[in-house]
Amino acid sequence: MKQIISTKAWQLFVLLLVAFIGSNELIANGLELVDIPLGILAFFLLFYWYLAVGLFFYNKSEDKDNNLRTLFVFNCLFLFLYFGYSYMFQEKTEVLSFEETPPYVLVVVVYFVFAYFQMLYFISKHIISFLGEDVVNKKFRGALPLFFLLLFAPIAIWFIQPLLNESYR
Repeated sequence: MKQIISTKAWQLFVLLLVAFIGSNELIANGLELVDIPLGILAFFLLFYWYLAVGLFFYNKSEDKDNNLRTLFVFNCLFLFLYFGYSYMFQEKTEVLSFEETPPYVLVVVVYFVFAYFQMLYFISKHIISFLGEDVVNKKFRGALPLFFLLLFAPIAIWFIQPLLNESYR
């Protein structure tokens, strides 16, 4: 995880951008054989970054709850697998109406929403715990903007990665 923590924001941003745009371009040109590994790489980088940020600030903060940490790691893995599976089989899935959707799919989707927001909450909580509320209010104008910033990862990389680099040194 040291590699992703010490990476500059622009390098990580370019890597994600190339992987996402490259995979979409390959889909448009019908090169699915190369597209799937590139798309999976993009999701792996994204959730690996979330995992690295969350665990880095968790280890630095005073408020440590191993159950929440375990849930966070599980949710990051679940989200990576969920997005990866969806990405790989997006062409082969049929669209069903809400009434036709099997109950287990609805349970997975509801857990997906919970997992995503728990992951963002965990990261936000430990950034605030490590940096302090004054610094978070000054840099992000509060906890809620920080939470929504994390929702949009490419933008969050520009603001959070420099804090990560600074704290890592």
